[in-house]
Amino acid sequence: MKVAYTTHFSADNLHAWSGLIYYIRESLREAGCEIQTIDGLREVGKISGKLKEMAYKRLLGTTFLRYRRPSTLDAYARQVETALLGNHADVIFSPSTIPIAHIKPGIPTVFWSDACFAGLIDFYPYATNLCKQTLRDAKVTEQNALDRCSLAIYSSEWAAESALENYRLDPAKVKVVPYGANVEVAKSRGQVEASLDMRPRERCELLFIGVEWERKGADIALEAAVELNRRGIPTRLHVVGCEPPGGVPDWVTLHGFVSKKTPEGRAKMEALLAGSNFLIVPSRAECYGLVFAEASSFGLPSLAADVGGIPSVIRSGVNGQLFPLSARGEVYADEVVRLMEDPARYRKMALDAFAEYETRLNWRVAGATVVELLKQL
Repeated sequence: MKVAYTTHFSADNLHAWSGLIYYIRESLREAGCEIQTIDGLREVGKISGKLKEMAYKRLLGTTFLRYRRPSTLDAYARQVETALLGNHADVIFSPSTIPIAHIKPGIPTVFWSDACFAGLIDFYPYATNLCKQTLRDAKVTEQNALDRCSLAIYSSEWAAESALENYRLDPAKVKVVPYGANVEVAKSRGQVEASLDMRPRERCELLFIGVEWERKGADIALEAAVELNRRGIPTRLHVVGCEPPGGVPDWVTLHGFVSKKTPEGRAKMEALLAGSNFLIVPSRAECYGLVFAEASSFGLPSLAADVGGIPSVIRSGVNGQLFPLSARGEVYADEVVRLMEDPARYRKMALDAFAEYETRLNWRVAGATVVELLKQL
């Protein structure tokens, strides 16, 4: 199967969209597809768009999103169509609706995304307080993409349900396929068991990973660590990806941004995931949560809020625990104590987490599932 894979990002950039742009393409390639990459699409009118964004923010106090302008999406679609001239493709595939929203009918188009635009409105900070023009443009362009696509694949039940609730959409062409964990080398069960044996039992190593302190709920993770230390359980909180807005206790280790592009960065992330007792990321808004899939690949139980697409990654009581969005650090600390006081239960959850990775949260399974859907076209 020949797949024209298109994105306005660079498909080789491991930092683009948390690595999803790269790993989605590679999962299709590994499942046997012949890939033609059409990436790095040029944004027409970028300067005027940026000026308009600034004007709306400063003068009206609202948010204008230039990448949802019909003129921008028209330009993207024409670039894709030009790149396809003389190159037969069985399907046009994208990790978002943006490059395909204005594609002319002809070759089947498919996207695999973590959210529809309506699901993001007033959920993610960048899609809050949108101006009327962006709301109008986004509604039309998203509907265009859904009308023209042959398959709308989402990474979670939440995203699929949001699309069906907010747009005219044939349920038959909506599918749910969870993303895989962005890990270069998969661990064996033996390696996971060995790392489990090395994890501390008399103290607690909590790991937080996220680039946005507030949206990712880092303050709640900090509260949980404070409570555990107060209860006499020596706890260290490792913070990766962001900086706190103020000072933190000396038992908080700030690792800053860790790049997976370098061997050193990958080694550091692996050490943190393998050596921690829990991943704790109580996100306030989350479309999916790739980091939870990555934690499962190391047999690391995850603690998170029951919000957005997270329940499609974390099965509560299996590879982690979900909490109400209103839960604060003390509630998370209660679960940590329960699990640490019951080593057998903790070990089962850790090994169940690895089983979740092996059976459904890896790119081999995800890519093969999507390719089977493509073949049905």
